[in-house]
Order: sequence, then structure tokens, then C-alpha cells
Amino acid sequence: MIISELQEQVFRYLDSIVSLSDLEEWYVPRLPMLVTSPYTEELVSTIELGLIEISSGLRSEDEFKELLQEFMREHNTIRIQYPDTDIIVSTSASNQSITPLMPSMPYVTAGFPEAAAPQ
Repeated sequence: MIISELQEQVFRYLDSIVSLSDLEEWYVPRLPMLVTSPYTEELVSTIELGLIEISSGLRSEDEFKELLQEFMREHNTIRIQYPDTDIIVSTSASNQSITPLMPSMPYVTAGFPEAAAPQ
């Protein structure tokens, strides 16, 4: 689903996993698909506004990140991260069972950096 992919890229940018140019590199080729989806309209508009303002010198990259963080907070966007899983396959004669092992850890984390988390 394109909205979850877009949100994940924004989170990766906000977490400084990817750079602004990496975000743009991912975003620009998908723009025709993104603008036709009713679910991405507001986020796409926010990204477009921020990119234009950065290129015009009206907004710094830090201010752009703040804009995106605020958007994600206002829209109650969270990231669900699933831990890596190991799957154990055990067989006995013709029977086979698959047991996923998942470490005990929280599955849902806020989608913005800890420093920006609301108090």
C-alpha cells in the first residue's frame, strides 16, 4: 500500500536513516502514483510545500523535519515495527509443525524521535 510506504520513508527521514536527497530520490519517481491516491493527498502536499520552501530558501531542513513531525503527530501516525522472527520447523515422519519464535519486546513504537515525543 503506497500510503504506508510513503509514511515509512518519512519516518526513515525523520529518524535520520535516510537523507533529504534519499527521500526525494524515493519520492519523485512515485509522485504520479502518490498524487492519485486520496489517502496520500495531505502528506504529499506537506512534503511538496516543504521541498519548495527549502529550495526557495524559505525553510531550513530542520524546519522541514519539524513540519513533517508535526504532520505525523497531528494525523496520529505511528510506526509498527515487527521484530525479526526465527521460525523453527520440526518434522517427524510425515507431520511438520512451524513455530515462530518472537522475542518479548513492544511491537508498536511512536513514529517520531524520542526527543520530539510529546511529554
